[in-house]
Amino acid sequence: LQHLIHFGMLVFMFVSGTEINLRFLHNNRHSVVLTSVMGIVIPFGLGVSLALLAPEFSQGANQSRPWIFALVLGTALSISALPVILRILKDLHLLKSNIGLTIMLSAMINDLLGWIIFTLVIDFVQSTGTLISSLTSLGMVMMFAAVIFYLGPLLGNFLFNNETFAVTPKMEIAMCLLAVILLSNMAEIVGMHAFFAVFLLGIVWAPFFEGKHQNSGALLHHLALNIFAPLYFVSIGLKANFFSNFIPFFVITITVLACCGKILGAGLGALLGGMKPQEALCIGIGMNARGAMEIVLASLALEHGLITEAVYVSLVVMALATSLITGPILKRVMLHTEQPPIVTFNG
Repeated sequence: LQHLIHFGMLVFMFVSGTEINLRFLHNNRHSVVLTSVMGIVIPFGLGVSLALLAPEFSQGANQSRPWIFALVLGTALSISALPVILRILKDLHLLKSNIGLTIMLSAMINDLLGWIIFTLVIDFVQSTGTLISSLTSLGMVMMFAAVIFYLGPLLGNFLFNNETFAVTPKMEIAMCLLAVILLSNMAEIVGMHAFFAVFLLGIVWAPFFEGKHQNSGALLHHLALNIFAPLYFVSIGLKANFFSNFIPFFVITITVLACCGKILGAGLGALLGGMKPQEALCIGIGMNARGAMEIVLASLALEHGLITEAVYVSLVVMALATSLITGPILKRVMLHTEQPPIVTFNG
């Protein structure tokens, strides 16, 4: 069962990567960069500050290196959940609006940067701790990422756009699943976490799931979100005892800091990027959803001994709470916001 759950989350991370289409980043580039960066910096700073100023949160996790726990908690508070955000924007018919596009693109960068930081932290923890070994591991990870970005499009073009043989949607899905399995094993060998590797592959292959391959993307999306993701949510209870590790002070503190940090950070970034105050508030609220991406990160941190079960439970509750409240709050605030113009990707 654990192997099936692990494979399911690999597929989920791959599909999450396909939601990130870097070709759209030329739209509202200035406001998007500021929104995504500020949406990481402020909650990250709050998380690090909480870890260093309130040592009770880190008791039992990396006592010898408390700054590692601080980096993990900061990253956990700064990450967003692009799949959840996209679903909310679709439900509110905001996906092609100026506000919705800014939220979507900012969440893309936010997720990418957050997972890079978290991967580097895990890589450092798994190394021997010396500067040379850490730099060597970092170099291997960066080289492997470069290989994915260079060879990924070539392989994708061969698989999806090959004129010599006809490929059905089922065959395309099978090839994607095979690629996920092979890449995850290769990533573990070179020291990169498998989840991050398949996430990068999803980003690289995102353009191929358009046009005639759109059905394949939809089937993969259904497989990941409607089959594997619920299975993973069921397994969450196996990782920690939620009743004995539910500490109200931890849950409330982490949830409040996560919400305030993300809304203030992303909202301030949007405001500095030229958005109106009400639009900036909508963007900050829209970026607040954490969802399964947060839970995956928290689970990995728990597996590597970077956080305690109490903090894990708090992060899971925070992820679920922010996902549930983001849609209704954004809908309410949008009622008092001037409807932005519709943006089309084709100009």
